[in-house]
Amino acid sequence: MSAERRYRRLLRWYPEDWRSEHGEVVLGMLLDDADAAGRDGPDAGEVIGLVIGGIAQHTWRRNDRRRTTATALIVAAVLALFYTVTVTWSPSTAYAGFLGPFSNPTVLVASALAVAAGLALAGRTGAARLLAVASVAGLVVLVVAAERSGWMGPGVGVLALLAPPALSGALPPKDVRGVARDAAAATALVVVLLGAGIAASYSALLVELVAPDVPLPAVDLEFAAFAAAAPLLALAARWPLRRRPRPAGAAT
Repeated sequence: MSAERRYRRLLRWYPEDWRSEHGEVVLGMLLDDADAAGRDGPDAGEVIGLVIGGIAQHTWRRNDRRRTTATALIVAAVLALFYTVTVTWSPSTAYAGFLGPFSNPTVLVASALAVAAGLALAGRTGAARLLAVASVAGLVVLVVAAERSGWMGPGVGVLALLAPPALSGALPPKDVRGVARDAAAATALVVVLLGAGIAASYSALLVELVAPDVPLPAVDLEFAAFAAAAPLLALAARWPLRRRPRPAGAAT
């Protein structure tokens, strides 16, 4: 087996994205060092060092994603609790959809997200991610129920505000650039939803063009905009910015 193939096998201990970015440069340096030392491959020290380095890179990435999960879920929990306290707290009123002193049941979602954030901080990342997904699913159910039953929220805007950080915590990106793209996609989603709400609320002509014979509440247009924009923006946030270069010497 050639020295290049032996070094390539050792570099497989490293994460794929690390190899795509650094693999060829590191391989060249290793081959140059071996040639300068008169060796025809890695010695025992290099083998151990490369294996340990690869495991460390994988561990760092796992820990980094755990930090991303905790941070995103903390953001989601803070936003949910802020909405619950400042918008839904209404102890002196009673109406359809009220839950105790709260004007709608979003307090349940806020509590679940707070627990998920606590689990993430405690290192129970898997449970935190599952609870975050369940929280978003529950919020979707509440939004639909509120719209169909005439509750005082939560509306689609609350879903657009809370779902992106909660899902970013449940399905964390692999690096800082991914976090930035998730944040940009979430911002774009809120902007799209606000635009749809403004158009539906203030443009009777638009509503007539969309459904001239059928009453079309503003919330239905908001739902439609959310359903169309959310998957597209989520895919755009996770789509690779460029094709990964094929390593030199790889099979075609």
